[in-house]
Amino acid sequence: MTRILHLFATRHLLSNLIVALVTAGGLFAWHDIRKEELPDFTFDMVSISTALPGAAPAEVEQSITLPMEHELADLEYIRRIMSSSKRGSSIITLELQRGLASPEVVVSEIRNRLQSVRLPTEVEDPPVVRHRKTSQKAVIDVALYFNDQPLLDLQQRRELQQVMRQLENRLLQHSEISQIERDAWLAEEIQIRPRMGDLLRYQLNLRELREGILEHHTTLPLGVMESRQHEQVRLDGRLETPAAFADIPLRSAFTGEAVHLSDVASAHWAFADSHTLVRINGHEGVIFNVVKSSQTGILDAVDLVKREVAAFQKIHQPNSLRIALLDDESWSVRNRLDLIASNALIGFALIIIVLTVFLNPKAALWVTMGIPFSFFFVLTTAWLLDYTVNNLTLAAVIIAMGMLVDDAIVVSENISRKLRAGQDPVTAAVEGTREVLTPILASVATTIAAFLPLMAFEGRLALLTTTIPPIVALILTGSLIESLIILPGHLSLQWRWPGTRRLPEGPDHSRSAMAAHWFDAIEKIYVAFIFRLLHYRIWILLGFALFCLTGFFLYRSLMSFALFPREQVATMFVIGEADSSLDRYQTLALTKPIEAFFLPRVGRELIGLRTTVGYRRYRPSDEENVVSVRIELDEGRLSGSDTNQIVADTRAFLKTVPGFKKLRLSTQMFGSDTGSALEILILAEQDGDRQKAAALLLQSLRELPDIGYVEIDEPASKMEYRIIPRRDMMERLQISPAEVEMTMRSALAGVLLYRFYAEREEIAVRLRFDPAMRAGIDSLLAIPAANRNNFQVSLHHVVAARRETAVSEIQRLNQQRILRINADIKSGSSVTPLAMARRLESTVFPAVNAALPAVHFDFDGEVKNARESSSFFQTAVIFVILLIFTILAVQFNSLTRPLVIMIAIVPAWMAIVFVFLAHGIPVYGFFAVVGALGLSGIVVNGAILLLDRIDRAMVPADSKEHLFEQIAHLSVKRLQAVFLTTLTTVAGLLPTAYGLAGYDSMLAEMMLVLSWGLIFAMSVTLVLIPVIISYEYQLRYRIKS
Repeated sequence: MTRILHLFATRHLLSNLIVALVTAGGLFAWHDIRKEELPDFTFDMVSISTALPGAAPAEVEQSITLPMEHELADLEYIRRIMSSSKRGSSIITLELQRGLASPEVVVSEIRNRLQSVRLPTEVEDPPVVRHRKTSQKAVIDVALYFNDQPLLDLQQRRELQQVMRQLENRLLQHSEISQIERDAWLAEEIQIRPRMGDLLRYQLNLRELREGILEHHTTLPLGVMESRQHEQVRLDGRLETPAAFADIPLRSAFTGEAVHLSDVASAHWAFADSHTLVRINGHEGVIFNVVKSSQTGILDAVDLVKREVAAFQKIHQPNSLRIALLDDESWSVRNRLDLIASNALIGFALIIIVLTVFLNPKAALWVTMGIPFSFFFVLTTAWLLDYTVNNLTLAAVIIAMGMLVDDAIVVSENISRKLRAGQDPVTAAVEGTREVLTPILASVATTIAAFLPLMAFEGRLALLTTTIPPIVALILTGSLIESLIILPGHLSLQWRWPGTRRLPEGPDHSRSAMAAHWFDAIEKIYVAFIFRLLHYRIWILLGFALFCLTGFFLYRSLMSFALFPREQVATMFVIGEADSSLDRYQTLALTKPIEAFFLPRVGRELIGLRTTVGYRRYRPSDEENVVSVRIELDEGRLSGSDTNQIVADTRAFLKTVPGFKKLRLSTQMFGSDTGSALEILILAEQDGDRQKAAALLLQSLRELPDIGYVEIDEPASKMEYRIIPRRDMMERLQISPAEVEMTMRSALAGVLLYRFYAEREEIAVRLRFDPAMRAGIDSLLAIPAANRNNFQVSLHHVVAARRETAVSEIQRLNQQRILRINADIKSGSSVTPLAMARRLESTVFPAVNAALPAVHFDFDGEVKNARESSSFFQTAVIFVILLIFTILAVQFNSLTRPLVIMIAIVPAWMAIVFVFLAHGIPVYGFFAVVGALGLSGIVVNGAILLLDRIDRAMVPADSKEHLFEQIAHLSVKRLQAVFLTTLTTVAGLLPTAYGLAGYDSMLAEMMLVLSWGLIFAMSVTLVLIPVIISYEYQLRYRIKS
């Protein structure tokens, strides 16, 4: 190794070429590497959507959901099966086992299984199976509306959707955009509306009308003409406009009289039925989500969309068209990039100042140059390994930022010490580096080892944390290369700082011959302090033990865990429920005061406002009396206090809004679909048991002082008519069940005749009665159906209608019906969701089970994710300790040395407790735990340097005083290195911890843990380690003697 160090210390051109190569590679990689919101991984969720128009939830469950669940239930790689059966649609969500080697094979097997399920003939399209990767995701929402139209009529909607198609086509011309997903879009269709009176007059029935249309809708190739041009001949009888249907002959006679479709029906353009109403910034509009291609970064894709939208808006500038950009997923990436740039500049400046003060300007300059080298190195290697720049890789860079110059500081400090001792520059560079090579390698290895357990995390967060360890390892490797190969050569260069003189070389020019360094006085004080302290070492041990025991007691009694306790609010939801008798327009009228409260803030504190009637907080619904208002905050303009004030103002305002039975504010939370802290699932076979258990649980929750808003997330009960066939009358009147079914379906959902494409849009042609025919059950049953002899018989003769109450949605979990209860922790309460879940499981759930033993309870959302993640914390801690112990045992070739060094970990952990409580933070989150794991590998670095120096230079002591004197004088040799590495690391982390250059809720508490933990760990290294090592050496001497 000495030869390699000597080579790079003397061949400066080689070192500079490496720097230039890495810099060029980093610049190229930055231009080419994709910038994403999240790392590339495949979600462990598969959704299956199936439509059955006009079917009731119970019918959807029986004919679609249950058969599919039964077919998929025995697949071993499925963890959970969740389903929702609503009017006209079934949605099944499969949660796959984590860590599947080939998710695509699993999805293919699911599709194959579904093909064997026999679905009703009324299912118009096959089930849609979706399994998306993060590299193919919606990156921004584009909303279009007319600012002078609060609501759209048919013509205005057609015009707006036509404009939307133009913008879609413009975006899809670019390879960066993969697809467009529409929202609030109503599909156009041609509806053939029979007139009942005319059908009776001409003695025509629906079957004849349907068959007549299908017979005349033809388009066939007939062949080629035998002419010079070989013209193609084609039969074109397509029916693709309402006017084309008018002259279709349905019946004709020899007399020439014919009955045409226009005699008994009319054809109209119409839109598909919708029970929702979507408004953007107070105006009804349409929205589409832009999905980027897998090879395009999120920043490039969003920038492209913004440019195209701006150009498109200029084209339509004179009219009232407005385009709003919502849910910009690139903001967090841009914010974190800005955070890194700002913190890097601050850290760069602080490190130069600190190193200049402690070392010299030359060393400060070359040590600091290790920061850009490490950045370029990690960029180049990450690009080569097909990583992306995303929120998690950026988080890893921020974590490692404070440690980038630690190795360089140790090398530089040791080389500077030898230069001051009179060694020539090359010898000082080689020997100074060689002396600290082993402890530096061990320090880097322990730091990387501390983050390795993140790759084995379980739960939903495991998809995110696996990216952090390799990026930390890469950037620390870059720092290591720069410190061992590049830096010594630069420090050996013979150039002088302006205003200084070149020092003579040789052993005669020792440190005493030069101007004393100001840190010499600190070192003398430290030597005297440690020498005196060692005489009271038993009290030092007892003091640290008391400190750790106190910290552990405070942790157990005052602190608790929550997944994301200080998650920054970016999106709010106002969820309301009015009287069930209201339609969507009446519900919208009640919502207008809420819109009026927020609209003046759009463009200032808010990015936009999205109101959806007929939509619950986290899922669509066919209940027209529910509404969800999505408020998107402008994070770039708002601080944490501003956001809290908006939330408080909104809560106060909502108390004054009249007309709603339920009205509450919810904030978006990671790992929770509902936005509630507690999501309780009630599982039971019998509907009655679930209802009784929900009522008992609701009452118990309302009695708990720490519970705020609580509700049963129960789909509204709606009236439905069950049609009962009168089989004897059907036989007597010779009417088939198929004729009855087609007649009633034509009146209600409509009968699909065929589809065609126009301007890349699929248009359905549907046979459907006028809306007046389905206004009430009496008018519906008055519709005649044709018997086998083509006589018309009113439906009320052959069927009976029974009015019943039915739910509007049926939810299931693992083939069992469920009921949800959502509850919020009261504002100001110190109770965490996990603590409340434990309380419910120990007291409330057993009390309910005593009355209803067949009921089972489970948690979803934040509690479920937090338990999955926290269950691995203890394993991760043990794993980290074993890894660090193994690395240290190999380095020191001892089983006792690792124990001495790792003692520094416990006081550092306990210091975190005092720091959090001093900052008024009794609840720590997931990233605080990540920071504590990382801290375990960082805090031992100083102890490694200290012990390595002591072990190299210690000589047998003939007395306790001699032993204490040696330990004090050898410890001071690493005082400056330990102090500098801690100071520079903390300088790089504290700006992020306190948001000096921009606040990031995810990183703030992790940086707080790392920075303050290192500060306390320094005192442990410089005080406790000398005390413990004195006992060890004393015991060793006694054994030898």
